[in-house]
Amino acid sequence: MDSVTRETVTAIVVCHGRDLSYFADTLAGVSHQRHQADHIVVAVPTLDPAYVELAKSHLDFEAENVHLVAAMGKNLGQVLSQLDFHGSDWLWILHADSCPYAGTLDILLRTGEASKRVGVVGPKQIAWDDTEAPVLLEVGIRATRSARRVPEIEPGERDQGQLDSRTDVLAVGSAGALVRRSVWDELGGFDPFLGPFGDGLEFCRRARRAGYRVVIEPQALIRHGRAALGDNPDGSYARRRSAQIYNALLAAPAAFVPLYALGYLLNALPRSLARLVMKETTLAWAEIGAGLRVLRMVNDVVRGRRRLAKSARVGPDALTPLEASSADIRHARREMRRSAKERRLLAEQPDPLTVKARADLARHSRRGLALTMAASLAMTVAVFVRVFSAGVLAGGGLAGDTTSAPELAHLIWSGWLDSGSGHPYAVDPLWMILLPLLALGHPFSMTLGALATGVLYAAMPAAACFAYLAAGRMSASWVVRTVTALLWIVAPPFLDALWHGELGAVVVHVTLPVAVFALAGAWNGSARSLGLASLALGVLAASTPAFGAVAVLIAVIGYAFRPGQRKRWLWMPVPALFLLALSLRRPALGLLFAQPGVPTGSESARATVERLLADPLLFAALAAVAGTAVFALLRLHRRWLIRLGWLIVAAGFGFATLAPQLAVARRLVPGGYQSVEGSPTVGYSIVWLGLWICITCAAHGLRSAMRKRSFGITQIVGGLLMLVVPVAVGGLGAGALIHMWKNEPVLGAHTPAIPALASEAYERHERVLALTATSTGLRGEVWRSAGIELHEYTMARGANEAISDPDAADAALATAVIQLAQGATDDMSLAEHAISIVLVPPAREGESPEFRSQLIGRLHTVPGLQYVTTGEAGTFWRVTGMTARARAGSALESGVVSAHGVVTGPATVVLAERADRGWQANDGELAPVEQGWAQAWKLPAGTATVSIDFVDPINRILVAGQVLALLASLVTALPFRRRVGGVQ
Repeated sequence: MDSVTRETVTAIVVCHGRDLSYFADTLAGVSHQRHQADHIVVAVPTLDPAYVELAKSHLDFEAENVHLVAAMGKNLGQVLSQLDFHGSDWLWILHADSCPYAGTLDILLRTGEASKRVGVVGPKQIAWDDTEAPVLLEVGIRATRSARRVPEIEPGERDQGQLDSRTDVLAVGSAGALVRRSVWDELGGFDPFLGPFGDGLEFCRRARRAGYRVVIEPQALIRHGRAALGDNPDGSYARRRSAQIYNALLAAPAAFVPLYALGYLLNALPRSLARLVMKETTLAWAEIGAGLRVLRMVNDVVRGRRRLAKSARVGPDALTPLEASSADIRHARREMRRSAKERRLLAEQPDPLTVKARADLARHSRRGLALTMAASLAMTVAVFVRVFSAGVLAGGGLAGDTTSAPELAHLIWSGWLDSGSGHPYAVDPLWMILLPLLALGHPFSMTLGALATGVLYAAMPAAACFAYLAAGRMSASWVVRTVTALLWIVAPPFLDALWHGELGAVVVHVTLPVAVFALAGAWNGSARSLGLASLALGVLAASTPAFGAVAVLIAVIGYAFRPGQRKRWLWMPVPALFLLALSLRRPALGLLFAQPGVPTGSESARATVERLLADPLLFAALAAVAGTAVFALLRLHRRWLIRLGWLIVAAGFGFATLAPQLAVARRLVPGGYQSVEGSPTVGYSIVWLGLWICITCAAHGLRSAMRKRSFGITQIVGGLLMLVVPVAVGGLGAGALIHMWKNEPVLGAHTPAIPALASEAYERHERVLALTATSTGLRGEVWRSAGIELHEYTMARGANEAISDPDAADAALATAVIQLAQGATDDMSLAEHAISIVLVPPAREGESPEFRSQLIGRLHTVPGLQYVTTGEAGTFWRVTGMTARARAGSALESGVVSAHGVVTGPATVVLAERADRGWQANDGELAPVEQGWAQAWKLPAGTATVSIDFVDPINRILVAGQVLALLASLVTALPFRRRVGGVQ
C-alpha cells in the first residue's frame, strides 16, 4: 500500500507538566517516525517558554500540519476534548512520557487498516530506561470484570517476546494507543472522570460493547516513563484504587451497583487495617481515601453507565472470554511470589561454610533457650508450689478480683471507678494492656484476679526468655546468654516482688529486657524494633509511671543522635504518654513511683536488703555479681555500653532512694488513715539491669580475647570471673528458695469469705460494710464484692488521696461507722451509701476477740439492723430499709456504672455515688440538685423512664487514643515485611 493512499493519522502529544523531563525524547520519537503522521498536535498546559522552546527544538511549527496548542484539564480526556483532530481517520494518542520507536506508527496503522472492525490498536510498552535489554511493562490489559488487573508481568521482567502471540485483548493502555476516529466520535472519547489511571480500560470496554475489536500489536514498541506514578508509586495508589472501583461499578449489573458501592465503602477499613499489618502505612490511608471517594463518584457512575448503555451494541457477556477471573489473579500472584522467593534464595545463597556456621549457631541458640526455659520453669515450681492449690492468689500487693472482660472494658470506657462510694478515676492502664488476654479467657470465666495470678506464674519463664533474647543483642555465645538469662531471674528484687505479689515491679522486671532488645534494634535503624520499644516502654510506664519520663528522654536522645530517623523516634513515647494521660488528669508527685495493685510500701524491700547483707551466702553471691560488673570496666571491647550500664545502676539507686520519700497511697487503719510510701523494688530492678548489661557486654568475646594474649593476669582474672558468675547465680537462687521455704507464703487464698446474702446484694450492686475493731479504733470498709478488689487500687487515686484530706463522702461514712459502733444511728445513714449488709469478719491473727465481741454486742442494739447469722464469713446483719444504689421513692435497676427505671414524679432521683459533673440522667435532660455528697436530680411531675450513666468525653477520647497508639505500635512491631514489587 503506498503511503499516499494510506489512511490519515493525527498524532497527539499531551504534556501535563509532571512529565516534562520525558517530553523532548517523545517529540524526537514522533519526528523520526518511518511513517509520518499527517498532522501533529502538541498540547501543553501553557505557552510558557519552558514548553514552547522545547517543542520547537524538535518539531517545525512553521509547517501547516504541526500545531502547538495550550490545553488544560484534570486528565487526558478533558485535554483531548479541547483539541482539533483535523479530519484524520486515526488518532495516535501519546503521553509526554511515552516515546515511540521509529516504526511504531507504521506497524500500528497497518494493523488498524487490516479490518474496519478494529477500533483500537495498542503498542507493547517497555520501561523508559535500558533499551538494550528492555524491561517489559504491558502487552495489553488482562483484568477481571471488577477491573482488577492480573499481575502477569513480574517487576523487572525482561522482554523476550514471551507475550508476542497476543492479538485481541480486553483493553490496551491509552499511552501510544491508535484509535479510529469514527469510533472515538461514536463513543464520545475518554471518560472525563478517569485519568491518568483506568481511562484506557474503560474506553476499550465501551469499544468492545459497541462491537469493535481491541487489538495489541507487540511489534510496535513505546518506552513508557509512567510519570503519573511519581517517585513513589504508593502516592498514586488512592487514585488507582478509585479508578478500579469506578470501572467495577460501570461493569456491574445494574441491580447490584448500590450493593457493590456499599461493599467498597465498608471494605475500606478492613483493607486499611490489612495494609497496616503489612507495614504499608501510606496505602492504608489511601484505602480509606479511595473508599470514601465512592460517595463522591455516584453521579459520575450514573453518567458513565448511561454513556455505556447508549453506545452498546452487544451485551456484557461478549466480554467474558477476554476477562480474567479471581483465580487467574491468585495464580499469577502465587507464581510471582514463588519466582521472587527463588531469586532471593539464589541471590542470598551463602557459601557452605557460612551455612554450616549459621546452622551451628541456631542449634546452640535453641539448646541454650531450652536450658534457660527448663531452669526457669523449675524455679517457678519451687517458688509457687505451696500456693498452686490456692486458686486466685491474694495478699501482699495482690487482691482478689471477680471483674470480667466486659465489665473491665465498660469501666475503662466510662472513666468511673466502682469502689466504695465511687470515684472519678480511670482504672490503671496496666489493666487495659491486659484486657485482650482477659477477653481471650472470658469464654472460660476468667476474672481479673485469675489473670493477675497467671501473670505471676508466667513471669519467671517470660523474664528468662526475654533476657535470653536481649542478651543475644550483646553476645552470640549461647553459654553467655544462658548464664545471664538465669542471672536475670534470680535478681533479689524480682524474687522479692514475686514473693510479695508486687505486680507492677514484676511486670517491670519482665519487660526491661524487651526494652533493651528493642532499643538496640531501633538504634540500628529497625522500624520494627522501634515499634516494639514503644510498646515495651508503654508497658513499663503503665507499671511505674516514672518510665513515661524515661520514654521521653530516650526519644530526645534518638532524635538528637539519629538524624535520618527523627520522625520514628518521636513516636517512641507516644504509647506511654497516652497510657498515662488518664492518670495524669489529676497529677500528683507520688504518682511517679506508684504501682498497680495493693500499695505495699517499702517494708518488704528494706527487709530484703537487710537479709542480703546478713546472709553470708547471699551477700557473697551479690558481691560476686557487683565485683564482676566492676571488673567489666577494664574491658575496652564495648566499653561505652559497659559505662552506660553503670549509668543505669546510678539511675536505679536514685529511683530506690526517692521512691520511699513520697507517699503513693493511704491505707485505712483503725482510727483513721496511714500514708503508704513508694516501693524501691523497681529501682533495685533498674540497678540489676545496669549490672546485667555490664556483665553481658564484658562476657562477649572474652575467651577469644584471652586466647590472643600471653598467659598472665588477664587469663587468671577472666577465668575466675567466668566461673564466679554461674556460681553466684546458683547462690542467689538457692538462698532465695531457702528463705521462702522457711517462711509462710505471703500470697495465698486470702480473699475474704462473704455470706450468700451478700452475694445477692452484689448482684443488685448494693454494698457490704465490713467492720473490724481493735484496741486503737474501728475500721470500716465498703465492699462491692468479696473485699476490696484489685482494680479498685488505682495509682492516680492513691497518689491524690495521700496528699489530700477525706472528702464529704468519706467523712459521712466515717460518721456513720462511729455512730453505728455506738448504737446511736439508724439504717438511713447506711442506705445513703447503698449498704445492705453489715459484716464483722472473723478475727484475724493479732486481732482481739474481746473487742470484736463488744462491737457485735453494740450492733445488736442498732435500730434498722436485722441480725441474720454467724458463720464462716463472720457475723452479719441486714439493713431493713431501702438500700438501692439508685432510688427515687422506689429502687431503680442498677448496673456497675449505669442505672435505669420508671419513676413517677415529682421526685428526687438519688444515686449512691459521689457527685460529679460527668453523671447524666436522660442524656442531660434532668437538672442535677445537691443531695449531700451523693449525685441527685430533680424529676418533674409525671411518669418517665430515667436512664443514668457516667459520660466523660475526655476519658473516651484518651481511651480511643490509647487503643490507636497501642495498635499502631503493635502493627509496626509485628514481624511482617512489606510486599516486594509494588502494588497493582
